[in-house]
Amino acid sequence: MISMANTDASLPYNHDLFESLILQKRIKAALSTCSSCPPNYSPIRHTDLCVVNLGQTDSFCSAAQRCAEFGAARGHVAFLVGRNARQIMPHLPVSTNLWLGLNVFLTAPNPSTVGWRDVDPRTPQYTTVGSEIQWHSGEPGGGVPIVISDCRSKAMYDCTPT
Repeated sequence: MISMANTDASLPYNHDLFESLILQKRIKAALSTCSSCPPNYSPIRHTDLCVVNLGQTDSFCSAAQRCAEFGAARGHVAFLVGRNARQIMPHLPVSTNLWLGLNVFLTAPNPSTVGWRDVDPRTPQYTTVGSEIQWHSGEPGGGVPIVISDCRSKAMYDCTPT
């Protein structure tokens, strides 16, 4: 996934650039005893998820575009980590900060953990049910449309897309 620059001064330390990861679900074949990730992707233990680090970017849009271009060049559906972020974060270095695909674009700002959309193009109707987001104390800060994660605290913050 592509990373974005953080402009939210409420974060506990400097998050000017965020790591970007692409998420791809591994397709499990019937009667298969194991599955693997495509080249360049890393498996997330005990899940059917594959990720790739695409480096740092300075905006949500840049991160999303980098994911889309990476996937298109390889014939994959690739997108920012979203609803699966809490499964992935424990397996990443604590210094990792991610632009997440969770957002409230095209909907009203949302102070809860329910109703945030995910950028997975395969399931446009999906919205969070509550367990996908773990807000940092005092979050969401109010009225901004995307979510970022801080692997050090394992918490999430709302943020502007630029």
